[in-house]
Amino acid sequence: MERPLFRRGGHLLSTLLLNNGFMLIEISIFDPLMIARLHVSVATLKFGDTIALATVAVTAPAAGYLTDKAGPRLLFVAGLALMAFGMILYTVFTTIGQIYLAFILFGVCLALSGGFACLIVVSDATTKRRGLAIGVLLATASLGQAIAPVVLSTL
Repeated sequence: MERPLFRRGGHLLSTLLLNNGFMLIEISIFDPLMIARLHVSVATLKFGDTIALATVAVTAPAAGYLTDKAGPRLLFVAGLALMAFGMILYTVFTTIGQIYLAFILFGVCLALSGGFACLIVVSDATTKRRGLAIGVLLATASLGQAIAPVVLSTL
């Protein structure tokens, strides 16, 4: 008997929500502070988002390969550790080059831990409705990007 998608993969979906929402969108909450602190333009700071997404594009195939070789759990934990480390670095870095390094870490994290969540939810949580599972994953990622600014701006 197939388990319902949300019961089996709910914690993984929440991880994906946090990954995409917090790392890609929540950083925008701090844009005015970072622009003032670093004395850079909005475009210069927002280039970090491009760096993060380009890093995902470059590292995702390697993350998939490593998932096959080392197993998904190790890469998932490594991705979350990189997210925590990148967030810490983001708060202490003082140059735009250093901030870009944090965005590279965010991109690697998205490839590692986000890939794990997708792998488990799509392959393990469902066997009959994989298309629905992929749709839920995409919706969750988008939801994270939509609610992160609201939640974090209130904090």
